[in-house]
Amino acid sequence: MVLVQGAVFPAAPRRAGEGKLRVIRLFIMAISLAGVAAAPIDALLFPTVGLAAAGSGLAIPALNALLSRGADPGSQGQVMGGAQALQSLALIARPALAGVTFDRIGPGALYWLGGIIALAACLVARMAMRSGTDQLRVLDRRL
Repeated sequence: MVLVQGAVFPAAPRRAGEGKLRVIRLFIMAISLAGVAAAPIDALLFPTVGLAAAGSGLAIPALNALLSRGADPGSQGQVMGGAQALQSLALIARPALAGVTFDRIGPGALYWLGGIIALAACLVARMAMRSGTDQLRVLDRRL
């Protein structure tokens, strides 16, 4: 992940464009998660997990940049803090939900589900890119 974020990520938006980069990294995540679930032998897990790490390494900085640019200058701190809070909540809830899914459905279900969600997000990002609504608009709601 360090290699992806330090070497690949800084040049990737300039080369591919941010819209294409979002679609590519979501597609990488979908394929790699499905690959982990479908790997017939353990030796295939290493390359697919590596791809998942690369997709994740591209995903987090791209999302943070998108949120930062989409927010009004006066509410950037609030938006970024809210994003960090949601990421933390996901890190807390994920192990419990994954344990239940693992016990009730099976070990591969976690990766199939993640792959399906990433593929759906990839399709939404591609449709948004094609329709010209590839910009995130963060609503500034004052309490």
